[in-house]
Amino acid sequence: MLVVVSVLLAACGATASPARGAHATHGPHAAHRVQVAHAPRRAHTGSSPRRVVPSSARAAAHPEASWSGPHLVARGADLAAVSCTRPDWCMALATDGATYRDNGTSWTPAGDLAPAAGAGSGPVTGHHQLSCMQPDVCMAIDGGAATYRYDGTSWSSAVAVPGAEPLQAIGCAPGGRCVTVDGVGDAFVTEGSGWSSALNGWGAAASISCVRSTFCAAAGVGLSVWNGADWTKPAPIDGTALLTGVSCATATSCVAIDDEGNAVVLDGTTWAAPRRVGGAERPVLTSVSCPAAGHCVVVDASGGALIDEAGRWSRPTTLARHHALRAVSCPAVDACVAVDDAGDAFVLHA
Repeated sequence: MLVVVSVLLAACGATASPARGAHATHGPHAAHRVQVAHAPRRAHTGSSPRRVVPSSARAAAHPEASWSGPHLVARGADLAAVSCTRPDWCMALATDGATYRDNGTSWTPAGDLAPAAGAGSGPVTGHHQLSCMQPDVCMAIDGGAATYRYDGTSWSSAVAVPGAEPLQAIGCAPGGRCVTVDGVGDAFVTEGSGWSSALNGWGAAASISCVRSTFCAAAGVGLSVWNGADWTKPAPIDGTALLTGVSCATATSCVAIDDEGNAVVLDGTTWAAPRRVGGAERPVLTSVSCPAAGHCVVVDASGGALIDEAGRWSRPTTLARHHALRAVSCPAVDACVAVDDAGDAFVLHA
């Protein structure tokens, strides 16, 4: 049951469809999406030195951590998603369907998502998301009603999700179960081959985070939880703000972010009150990644990054000047990768 979740609603210029059923969610936030101009796709990729940001720009809450300068992934590419399973293995997805793989040293093309005729694929809503479970297995969506699977060598052709509207979010648990949600809030589950029928109709989603096959959290116009069989009714943990992302290190430790510069923390069984972390300008927070309880990294649409260390939030560090940071993924507390809408990646080293 859901209204939920993102990586990455931020920067996706789409409009959510109204939810189905008696519990459908309505209101001004149901159709809101962050607008980011898409840049043209570059012709080739390359590697460049990972320049370290001066210590004066390091995160106050994690003084030994520093971000690299921009590392070229694909010039001009609007990188909408990134998923890392270890410090030397990441996959990034651009809004034109191109994917890129990082081996810890450089980025190389990993193939394009190939829509199949009649599979309901294609950038219908602009929701491009990616979730990797193992160093060689990933699932992706491209804004159509189909998914793609990466097997370590190449991407599959589009696999239609029966009965789905354009998909908005996807999340995979370490064991291989993946959950996706469409624009009217219906959820679908797969164990790797074939998708289930629609499970419910709470509303549109922006981001999904799964820590095991029986626990996922989904964020959007409220926060919903999956127990392996059903979704809870979305809870308004952040007032009227639209949740743009969620990340859970465990089933009792999560952080959700919104479009008004706030973070909401789950510590145990209770969600704390929203806390302004994005600074006085209240930038839209676009993505969050929590590799361990009490440790999260958040990025925003103004090109800034913040670190949460046991409730102590750093001031925003500007990484991508004049560009939006679209997504961040942290496979470990001392390793994160953030990507922007201009084709660059930034690496956090502790």
